[in-house]
Amino acid sequence: MTKIHRKTLAEEVADRINDLIVNGTYQVGEKLPNETDMMTSFGVGRSTIREAIKLLANIGILDVRHGVGSFVNELVSSREPIDVRLSKADTKHIDEVRAWLEIKMAEKAAMNRTEADIRSMAEVLQRRDHFGKTGQIEQSIDEDLAFHSCMAHATCNPVLEDLYKATAKHVKRYLLDTMRDTSIMTVTQQLHVELLDAITRQDCEQAIACIKEILEY
Repeated sequence: MTKIHRKTLAEEVADRINDLIVNGTYQVGEKLPNETDMMTSFGVGRSTIREAIKLLANIGILDVRHGVGSFVNELVSSREPIDVRLSKADTKHIDEVRAWLEIKMAEKAAMNRTEADIRSMAEVLQRRDHFGKTGQIEQSIDEDLAFHSCMAHATCNPVLEDLYKATAKHVKRYLLDTMRDTSIMTVTQQLHVELLDAITRQDCEQAIACIKEILEY
């Protein structure tokens, strides 16, 4: 039987400091409060604070500069939940990631799609067409993203699917802020029909060509 590890007080304080870093209370590059203030904040002694800081420094979260203080290391950004990182990301960077995901999704969906996947994408595409033609912006965005989510599911790669869903929320926010009408949805509807046809026929090259053309809009 595996022995249960009970956290020390220093480990608990280290966890709380890390949580404050992840939620943005302590920013990357920022100097942490001095030991006396942290002792008051966490209700522990100086030795516990020092041990907690040492633990975080040992795994690269903090940069301890003797005689100066402890600073949040830039490496910590990689430990943030993906949704938090995306919420802070530049739109250009999200677009680059989305483009890479979409191309890989189109290829893998063409390879691995099932009949159920094809039916789901076809149904969503019909709703996308309807909302685009009737000028309903948010509904057309929702159905557009739903189509691509179905394509992500058709890849049979849950990691790829989760990554797309994480980016889709931020793409929707951007589209809602920038779209003034549904013309882009109506213009690209036929390309989506052709993409679905390529996926149905399991034509990977054509699926990639279609998604690349869609991404140009």
